[in-house]
Amino acid sequence: VAEALARAAGGWLAAGGGEECAADRELWYSLGASAAIALAVLACAPATRALGLCRRKGDDVWLGALDLESLVSSVPVAVLATASTVYGGATAHERWIGDADAPSNTFAPGADTCGCGAMGVCWLTNVLMVARALGTIPFYFIAEGGLFKKGEGRYLFVAHHLVVAFGLVAAMAMRRGRWYGAAMAVAEWSNPFVSAKQLLQRVPKRQLGLEAANGVLLALTFIGTRLVGIPLLAILFVADRKFALEEAKVPMGVYCAWFFSGIAMFGLSFYWAFPVLASAARKWRKAAAARAKGA
Repeated sequence: VAEALARAAGGWLAAGGGEECAADRELWYSLGASAAIALAVLACAPATRALGLCRRKGDDVWLGALDLESLVSSVPVAVLATASTVYGGATAHERWIGDADAPSNTFAPGADTCGCGAMGVCWLTNVLMVARALGTIPFYFIAEGGLFKKGEGRYLFVAHHLVVAFGLVAAMAMRRGRWYGAAMAVAEWSNPFVSAKQLLQRVPKRQLGLEAANGVLLALTFIGTRLVGIPLLAILFVADRKFALEEAKVPMGVYCAWFFSGIAMFGLSFYWAFPVLASAARKWRKAAAARAKGA
């Protein structure tokens, strides 16, 4: 399914020109997609009000809109990321170079070195990740209380998004290491449950059973994709060091910047793990107590 979507998108994008503008067009696609994500958040704002997700005191319509947009958009991105990670990346050449000598929007069989359309899915994942990172940043500034509202850590979300955008834009510009960007995006599997957690807390009538189930799924995906997945990618990244520097010709400074960007991502995930796991345990206890009281 992911490859079919990638091929459809590739056919539409390919109508815009030839291969001579590959890297530049990736950046333009990302900026255009960022604007589309921002428009999607704007469209979610009235839906957030209509669904009663901003009725509780202190809720902000823009934060609710961000959660609603993320609930919808993070799933297809996670599917694409998983497809590109599993389908490509079997060798260091595929992970670091892939289809660097082919048009970036080529999805035809044999157009890349990772198999039919693998790098096409990878490319599309990177574009969508940059779009989701950049397109949502303005809303953290205009939300009630601003970027540095006490106790919410919104500035950490913006820092997280900027790190993601920096790493992926650099990979697009150099046409190197884009598989790693897609592999990191597998962590998007935890985002639907993060968004659902926030939205369930805003509904007029609390659903303790749903909150408990969502908390368990959030904990499992968060641990699996972020606390386990990112370190495994870091180990593979270090193992590929010689190929990246000597064969793929990645400058040492860029290689180190990518590595420490990954470390920063893991650090933020580790920091957020404690409230995520504590909240999941708390929701489960509340649901169990409610069931016991009902019985």
